[in-house]
Amino acid sequence: MAKKLYLCLAFFCIFWLVAVPSITGDNIAHAAVHETDPFVYISTDVTNQQGQNCTETFRVNINTPKQTITQIKCPLGTIIATMLVHRSEAIAMHKNFVALPKTQNEEQQTLQHIKQLSTRPLLSSTAIHPAVACGNQGTASLTWSGDLFSTVEYYKSLDCTHVTIEQASIRASEGGGGSYWAYDLYAGNQYNVPGCPFVTNGGYYSHGVNQVAATGYYYENWMKEYFYCSVFLEYNNIGPIN
Repeated sequence: MAKKLYLCLAFFCIFWLVAVPSITGDNIAHAAVHETDPFVYISTDVTNQQGQNCTETFRVNINTPKQTITQIKCPLGTIIATMLVHRSEAIAMHKNFVALPKTQNEEQQTLQHIKQLSTRPLLSSTAIHPAVACGNQGTASLTWSGDLFSTVEYYKSLDCTHVTIEQASIRASEGGGGSYWAYDLYAGNQYNVPGCPFVTNGGYYSHGVNQVAATGYYYENWMKEYFYCSVFLEYNNIGPIN
């Protein structure tokens, strides 16, 4: 009995001396990799990957004799996707990258840097559609990612210099969606979406914006994923709103 007890004790000591340092060392090495090769954001224009499923629809001068509806194929730069990769991967792919924000205060700066990463052309040079007349209402809608339908409603001022962004909405097709709607951007302004809703499976989501801004900018829906609205996924450019 004593002999068996001695053997068990000896085995435990050997395991502690050999296995535990190995496990601890692996964890330290793993942590070191993340410190020296952290995750970063890269972005890429994925508009062409949408194929015929990406279209924009513009309704101008709503409820007037001059109301028109125009539909165009999404120009390059309409859908920008972001990816989380290790910094070494971004360098190997010759991609410019942005570090993850460490605090909530850094998120706005990260967001702007992500926008600068994309090499999109000037969308206004290819996105041609009728402008809303002064003192009239319009909507700009986008069908994207195969199963998301975004719309922004606005009113153009009597002097044609400003628009009032009234409401923005996103609808997911049945079985579609699967990302969080974090906020919208327009003319340098950020409009947070209350509750950061999870857009999925036939759901309809909207928020009242009711803010005045200059005409001629693109309206952007910013989507996130993972662990409740924590990681940038993609954003779109709807418009221009004019």
